[in-house]
Amino acid sequence: SGPGFSFAFDVLAHSEDALIPYILDMFKASGVSEALAIPDATLLCFCKAVQGGYERNPFHNFHHAFAVTQMVFLMQREVME
Repeated sequence: SGPGFSFAFDVLAHSEDALIPYILDMFKASGVSEALAIPDATLLCFCKAVQGGYERNPFHNFHHAFAVTQMVFLMQREVME
């Protein structure tokens, strides 16, 4: 578990590009990428496509998407432990 695996993680302190490795870590830690046999390169391309699809606005942006994804990941981990 890394810094992105904490409820105290400050998403706004990171650039959008810096958040992508944390998303990859969440997919790996949850077992999703392994269960679906998603190669790392494919998952990386998917994350970058999602990032690129967001408009520039103050709330519904890639930082918000990361925050929601991370919160669901952390809550799921707590329930499963």
